[in-house]
Amino acid sequence: MDIEEFLALIRQRWLGMVVIVVCTVFAVGVWTETREREYTSSASGLVMATGSESIADSYSGSVLAQSMAKSYLMLFTSRTVAQQVIDQLQLDETPEQLMGSLVATLPTDTATVIVRARAGDPRLARDIANATVVAAAAQVRAIQGKRATSAGLVRIEPVEPAGLPTSPSYPVRKRMYPLGLVAGLVLALLWGLFRQRTDTRLRSMDRIEEIAGVNALGAVPMTKPLAEAHRRVGDRGSRQAAEAFRQMRTNLRFVSVDDPPRAIVVTSSVAGEGKTTVAANLARVIARGGDRVVLVDADLRRPTLQTIFDVDESVGLTQVLAGSVSIADVLQPGDEDNLRLVPSGRIPHNPSELVGSARMRSLIADLAQDSFVVIDSPPLLPVTDAALLAAAADGALLVCRASRLPRDQLVQSLRNLKAVDGRLLGVVVNAISPGRWTRRGYGYYAGAAQVAGYERSATRRRTAGVTS
Repeated sequence: MDIEEFLALIRQRWLGMVVIVVCTVFAVGVWTETREREYTSSASGLVMATGSESIADSYSGSVLAQSMAKSYLMLFTSRTVAQQVIDQLQLDETPEQLMGSLVATLPTDTATVIVRARAGDPRLARDIANATVVAAAAQVRAIQGKRATSAGLVRIEPVEPAGLPTSPSYPVRKRMYPLGLVAGLVLALLWGLFRQRTDTRLRSMDRIEEIAGVNALGAVPMTKPLAEAHRRVGDRGSRQAAEAFRQMRTNLRFVSVDDPPRAIVVTSSVAGEGKTTVAANLARVIARGGDRVVLVDADLRRPTLQTIFDVDESVGLTQVLAGSVSIADVLQPGDEDNLRLVPSGRIPHNPSELVGSARMRSLIADLAQDSFVVIDSPPLLPVTDAALLAAAADGALLVCRASRLPRDQLVQSLRNLKAVDGRLLGVVVNAISPGRWTRRGYGYYAGAAQVAGYERSATRRRTAGVTS
């Protein structure tokens, strides 16, 4: 993964990653704040030899003190000393419990024993540390008995009393919260990488083109007019979408310069990707450009065009294919001067047989003689209608909803087209979120100028491919 892919991952998954970081820090904070506070205080006692009258005696006493300090180290955390501390401070705990809260250490090459005591109260921690040193010193005197004041013997003297702790030693807030933040960032990154590995949705224009083997003929952004009943885009309030459809119209002319398509099927892999919206607006912009257009509603399972154009759907394509009416009887005017509409008619019980019939193929050919034919069809994966229509027409436009189409669905859709020798003219990426989709994968386009620039570059590539 290079730096660009890593940044793309962050941009795509940032919300989930932020949630993970916040939840992790919050969980660590709750754990930290609900722990019982412990305070640690330290006191020290010096193990020293008595009766040193000369330099030699002093050296010998120092060696003896260090040697005896190692022996007396365990005494500071012994049951006897713990019981004396409990009796002195009148503590309500057992010697074993107190021994568990005491730690005695002897720094290397010294005779100073450091005692650390833990307690839930800072004053109690201080008192226990001081009392432990005093009790250990008393225990040493008791061991040596009357000889404790004689020359050559060892005693323990408290040298540094314990201070009052100002902050708890456990849990340490200034340590726990940064650790929680680091843990949250690591978990968020691991989650993002896992999601990237397991998420098969196509999130880049390049990837869609690579799998489909054709160029993207258009990229339609999300815009409010496309979500309304008539799904009509214009220059006011939807300039980006209008420019996208105009560029789509231009790109269709370069799909095959010698034999440009006259009848195209607009389909998708599954429902809800916006194929009907793309078909309606593509027909509109072609008609607006001066060409005669016939828009055919060949989705005989869930027809929608009649609601977009407010036309009567009681008589339409179904009756024409059944031979009960002629095509002239069902053609209705659209909302552009050069646009006519063929509604679906009554929903039949055998739509696949109708759209795959020789009569349907003949109808498409007749309409394409003097008009550009745009056919709205069902999705490719649930039924075979779209594949059959693509084989009868000059090719198909495959509409893919941005960041929603799984790779397997696109691959299967292409297989369905290939199985009937259907021609894929190109793909249209629909419902792009401005600022989030790029050609490589995330963050595509901020304005109509970028759409036009991208489409012009795509057109130049196609033209160069044809001339070469």
